[in-house]
Amino acid sequence: MSLGIVLEETMSGWIHFSGEQSDHPFAFTIRAFTPRIFSLSAPRHFRGVVRVAGVEVPCEGVLTIRPTGPRYE
Repeated sequence: MSLGIVLEETMSGWIHFSGEQSDHPFAFTIRAFTPRIFSLSAPRHFRGVVRVAGVEVPCEGVLTIRPTGPRYE
């Protein structure tokens, strides 16, 4: 077992693709973890789901929290 911090985040809105006339609903839900509990800016590996126009796709990457806002890679 590992001690750490888990961050769960959900964001939703609309996305517009070039060449299309309308917007599409967009949302993602992720769960990010780091064992570095005293470092807010520590990179956190995340996994989750992205939903665009009714299609769900698994996603994963690295979340880093910065003073200017979150960075997803």
